[in-house]
Amino acid sequence: MLGTALGFYFNLGDYKYVNIMDMLYEDFKHEQTTDPRKLVLFLEKKLMKDPYDLEGWLILARTCLITRNIQKADLYYAKANRYFPKNSEILFEAAILKNNIGQTNKSLSLLVQAHKLDDKSLKIKEQLIKTLMLLNKTDDANLIFEDIKKNKSQYKTSDLVRIKKLFEKN
Repeated sequence: MLGTALGFYFNLGDYKYVNIMDMLYEDFKHEQTTDPRKLVLFLEKKLMKDPYDLEGWLILARTCLITRNIQKADLYYAKANRYFPKNSEILFEAAILKNNIGQTNKSLSLLVQAHKLDDKSLKIKEQLIKTLMLLNKTDDANLIFEDIKKNKSQYKTSDLVRIKKLFEKN
């Protein structure tokens, strides 16, 4: 589990944090622990000092998800959104979380915001369609799909086929 969380940070984090993460990794290695809760504590402390670390908030929320601490993950996505209100990735991930815990209407609201910020993102459009379908708003989902088809040169054919199959399930 810890390797996954650290992998997220190394893959998505800013290079200026690599030395800090190397030191953290060494601490974990010497203690021979794989407890991701220590990573959560480390990131909580770090973000109290420097709350303008987008990757840190995302890794913290994701690590909470890995440890099944849904409430904390939700809290950290909300905090990240306060520091980065125009970041579609935060809104997208928070929407996925809301969908997974049955808060579909809240998920839809977050996805609409994310879509306004990044109306080219296929993953946001696809999740928006899935969420609209869950809420039986097929006409609205069709409008999003029509927009995708209208701009199909921007997307792979396999993506269009996959999204079209979402409508066949209903």
